[in-house]
Amino acid sequence: MTLVAWGCGTDTASPAADLDASEIATDGGNAGDPDASSDDAPTVGAPTYHGGIRALIEQECVSCHTTGGAAPFPLETWADVEPLRGALVAVVSSGSMPPWTPATDCRDIDDDRALDADEIALFTAWRDAGFPEGDPADYVPPAPRGGRALGEPDLVLAPTEAYTPNTALPDDYRCLLLDHTFDEQTFFVASDVIPGERRVVHHVLFYVVPPDDVAAVERRDAADAGPGYTCFGGTGGSGGPIAGWVPGMVASQYPEGAAVVIEPGSRVVMQVHYNTLALESAEEPPADTTRLALWLLPAGQLPTSRVDILGVPQSDFLLPAGEPRVEVTREFTIPWFAEVIGVAPHMHTLGTEIRGRVDHRTGDSSCLVDIPAWDFNWQQFYRFTPDAVAQVRPGDKFQLECVYDNSAEHQPIVNGRQLDPRDVRWGEGTLDEMCLMYLIVRTPFAVDDGTLCGAYDRCYRGCDGGDADCFLGCLPSSGEECASCVLDAYNTCVARECPRPGLALLDCLRDCDEDTTSCLAGECHDALDDVYACIDPIARAGDCNAELAACELEY
Repeated sequence: MTLVAWGCGTDTASPAADLDASEIATDGGNAGDPDASSDDAPTVGAPTYHGGIRALIEQECVSCHTTGGAAPFPLETWADVEPLRGALVAVVSSGSMPPWTPATDCRDIDDDRALDADEIALFTAWRDAGFPEGDPADYVPPAPRGGRALGEPDLVLAPTEAYTPNTALPDDYRCLLLDHTFDEQTFFVASDVIPGERRVVHHVLFYVVPPDDVAAVERRDAADAGPGYTCFGGTGGSGGPIAGWVPGMVASQYPEGAAVVIEPGSRVVMQVHYNTLALESAEEPPADTTRLALWLLPAGQLPTSRVDILGVPQSDFLLPAGEPRVEVTREFTIPWFAEVIGVAPHMHTLGTEIRGRVDHRTGDSSCLVDIPAWDFNWQQFYRFTPDAVAQVRPGDKFQLECVYDNSAEHQPIVNGRQLDPRDVRWGEGTLDEMCLMYLIVRTPFAVDDGTLCGAYDRCYRGCDGGDADCFLGCLPSSGEECASCVLDAYNTCVARECPRPGLALLDCLRDCDEDTTSCLAGECHDALDDVYACIDPIARAGDCNAELAACELEY
């Protein structure tokens, strides 16, 4: 499966550039007039800039609206804010700023940038009072965003050479190999992206390149003139994303004991979307050295759980030219025990809605993310709050829904001209489409003790007797070779000890179109339960040891 970049190249500017105070439509009254108010004098006891508004702006807006930042003007001081105050209230009241696309009634998300009703009311009360500046002594700094204090990073990865964006491309996608090869297994528990040139860095993704793919990616890098190589979709390697950034994001921290695992010999590729329209027409583009900061577990310390970012795509679809609404869906049977701690939805420019949910075998359903008004410019990883993680078990079904508008009115604009509708399918190109959801999954960390099935053994011994779901959930973390060995061993032992339920399970597997693990977790789960109820006590008594010896297991 090819993993893709955030967003899609067009000749439009960064979305932050859309907020131009001279062009913002207002909602009537005095919303857009910085000098208008309900009274000539400020209302006594009303909010002031220094007495509440300033802290909100610093917390929710200044990460983009800062000098040299991605947004077209700063909001760092009263002098910055005063001429834009009416426009600020207008966009805050409409919900268009700060940008936040997930629906709030689906699942609680960390670092939610959306203002709540009380915060919006504070802005409108400030407007109604005449936009008073107030006393600087009333200023109370906002609480720091993010989780636990991180301190200095343990490792900072940077490109081997700075890259100067190509101004001939309004959207320049560039992959850059970072300057570090991991000599040993490494566990990072938090990451932060340090954009070099915020005016042109639209978003960033970091992919791990497994050892077997490093040489191919290095050849691709060497074959392209200048630092790195042009890329839009995949990086040329098979590894998945491990970190990302869009304006407004804070450091990404995983739960205590959880870490992303990078295997020895791996490298990291950084894919950057440079938006060169943010530059003045005659301005020389700046050389960029965006970096990735990592916080690692101390040497010798192992995580209790691992974090993986797994892509679930639906690549078989057609969006007919001119069709205003096309729904694309995918059902994925979950084959493991896990906690889904976050998601990252992805479509291109024709997308209008995207949703993900889990239908549990118990009959309950859990919403993971719902974006009712898709905007490819504001994609990111969404991490759930600690009490909102989604527990999934083998046999639960992940449901993905993507909605597209391929009508003439919804076509992208390229080089100043709106394109004509055409049939669109899955693809990595700028004008292709995707229907994809990354699941950020936490599972128990399997310690490699040098034996073929040591990780499976520890997991299986912790399962309650008769729990087929737990047995099945132990297989993915044990490695492909061990999982295949265990299944082969059980097949032989079941044929001898439990032939009747074993034959029923084989009949089901023959009629199942998915891979074996997915079939066992899905439509053949009831048959698996019957087999497991028979074979589990026999295996635990040691009567399958002859078959399990090839897997270096004994009970």
